[in-house]
Amino acid sequence: MKFLILSDEFMWTSGAWRLVREGHDVRVFCKEKEGKEHLQGMVKQVNTLDEGLNWLGKDGYFLRDDEKDVSHIRRRGHKGEGGNKWTDRVENDRIYEMMIAKQAGIKIPNYHKANNANEAIAYIKKNPDQYCLKQMGKAPKTWNFVGADHDGEDVIDQLLWMKSQPEFAKLGNLPFMLQEYVSTVEIAVGAWWQYKDWLRDADGNVVMEINREFKKEGDGDTGRTTGEMGTVAKFSTTETKLFEQTLEKLTPILKRECSDVCIDIDANCGIWDDDGKREPEAYLFEITPRFGFPICALQEHLFDMETGDFYADLIDGVQGQVKVKKDWGVVTVVGAGQFPDEGDSHEGSFKDQPVKFPFGLNDWDMHVAPFYIKYDKGKKFFRVADHYEYICGVTYDGKDIAKVNEKCVEMMKGVDVRAVHYRHDIGAALLDGEMKKLIDWGYLED
Repeated sequence: MKFLILSDEFMWTSGAWRLVREGHDVRVFCKEKEGKEHLQGMVKQVNTLDEGLNWLGKDGYFLRDDEKDVSHIRRRGHKGEGGNKWTDRVENDRIYEMMIAKQAGIKIPNYHKANNANEAIAYIKKNPDQYCLKQMGKAPKTWNFVGADHDGEDVIDQLLWMKSQPEFAKLGNLPFMLQEYVSTVEIAVGAWWQYKDWLRDADGNVVMEINREFKKEGDGDTGRTTGEMGTVAKFSTTETKLFEQTLEKLTPILKRECSDVCIDIDANCGIWDDDGKREPEAYLFEITPRFGFPICALQEHLFDMETGDFYADLIDGVQGQVKVKKDWGVVTVVGAGQFPDEGDSHEGSFKDQPVKFPFGLNDWDMHVAPFYIKYDKGKKFFRVADHYEYICGVTYDGKDIAKVNEKCVEMMKGVDVRAVHYRHDIGAALLDGEMKKLIDWGYLED
């Protein structure tokens, strides 16, 4: 089969490489200069969108990573995975996202939109409380901030710091969302929307993905906030409570707004019981109507079928054929050098540094998902592909999360690059009391 990956930065590297390893014909069209380096020497690229679509034809499949409207490509008769104007708006406008959730009857924390940083500061001073600060659209996601002070002073300090950054002036007047802080057990549920319905298995059950992200850089959830350091997830068709309280309520809206869309939709939630004072209930923090990174690498690992067959069936509207593993899986991110810094300064960058794996190009270990690396033909090593220095992800699965994590750590020890760093404890927080609560509350099965 033919697959064309469409991207601004080429983030769907894991999927592209897995499709190549399965024997499919794969091309990438990437807009950004640095993104074009990702998997150079490993996956073929095209120079323009038209070149890629002409190569793809009407029988192949395109896959669009990140949030983007691909309606114009579908109108040209091509079939693929990706969003539309509505999913783009939900992804980029947090206020609209919360309005949609509220209209659907999904529980959400209280929130306030501030049109700029000064307005956010003034609101907090007038309404002192504990807040979560969330960027809207253009600011780095690492600028999101969970406040701890009950008067909001730490969020004010964060906003003042943002205003002092060179990147802030370039972005102009940025809106922010101030979200009420709710002390919860974090958990998320995702599922694939397939034109008119959720993707279902042979028994008619929705195929859900229960997941928990780990965004802090260091062990024990310490250090800087990153795009993500790892995720724990599993597929399920029986643990429906979280799905019923969130995504299922969006079904009528999706039927109206997304009848042309095949896309993965994730609901990031917290289960709140107010310290035992009330019945536990899911509160929605965020809807993500797009492919997620690096969870995509773990999803592909947990398919109990070839990745190419999964995406072809999804895009062709086939129901009842999906096969997935049911054990827990872990993906852990391996970074190098300055990762996860995302600033404009590349001083001290590890770009082009050699990266050695305990295997070669032709015997690539399928537990390792390549991210931002490239390969020089004839060499025995790979290289860091761009300044983000996001090397690879490692994926394993099994019934015991702790043992699965140990396998990931053991494999990561074989990645040789200067200043390598990764977390050793992905999933530990879920095991440290959170799992028991979620089981007791009926959100997970024992």
